[in-house]
Amino acid sequence: MIVRGKAKKPVYIFIDNDFAEIRDASKLWGGKDVREATNLLKEETKDPNTQVLCIGQGGGENKVAYASINVTIHNIAARGGGGALMGDKNLKAITVRGTKGVEVVDSERFSGRVSTLFKKMKEAPGVPPLNRYGTSSGMLMINDLGAVPTKNFTMGRMDDVSTLTGQHLVEAGYLKRRVSCYSCPVACHRYCTVEEGPFEELILVDQNLRLFPLLVLDAILKIHLW
Repeated sequence: MIVRGKAKKPVYIFIDNDFAEIRDASKLWGGKDVREATNLLKEETKDPNTQVLCIGQGGGENKVAYASINVTIHNIAARGGGGALMGDKNLKAITVRGTKGVEVVDSERFSGRVSTLFKKMKEAPGVPPLNRYGTSSGMLMINDLGAVPTKNFTMGRMDDVSTLTGQHLVEAGYLKRRVSCYSCPVACHRYCTVEEGPFEELILVDQNLRLFPLLVLDAILKIHLW
């Protein structure tokens, strides 16, 4: 989908199967973070399975150059400043809902290709660690390469990165379940809980900014939603 031009007022694009229209988003602009906006849009479509691409009030709406696009709350398109582009177009969100199947011209050939790729994926050495430990399974390797952003990228290594690895999250009992993006068999997302004691984010709070996470966590969570 290509979005051309700029709306005169805040809008969102509503897509429902073959139907699409541009709708008023004034009630979402200037006062709703991505979580609130996403939930309101899902209520409006009357379908909790509706997928929502949304920008926040702090980043996207203000056209901050590195603003991201939030994808149904739990995923972020965080490269390239796409949120700023949506903000510049006065485009608060895109909602997508579909109930029809996907037609394939040669279904037999397509299914065969999918099976081949799925088999290759399962045999790839990097996939099992992603499924078991998540994307942070590579923290030790990244640290050895000097590529872990530390102290606002002035350094590339931490003295002790072991407690920030996916392996530690699993072995210490923090992992509660594995989460997958839609139709993805890898399920590299982690759902973890810390019942008590200090905790920290993996990259851009603890080692990068060298902050005490408990003192700034509430503010950081709110910033993420903006």
